[in-house]
Amino acid sequence: MMKDVMGGFRWDDPLLEDELHEEERLIRDTARGYAQDRRGARATG
Repeated sequence: MMKDVMGGFRWDDPLLEDELHEEERLIRDTARGYAQDRRGARATG
């Protein structure tokens, strides 16, 4: 994994995917799906 010299920010995994619990992944995926649906509705509506 790549680390930034200043503060250790991981550009390749900003959400620290490997540190999320299953419930947190589900919440993330649900929010992402909702945002995708809303964005699509705006673009076509």
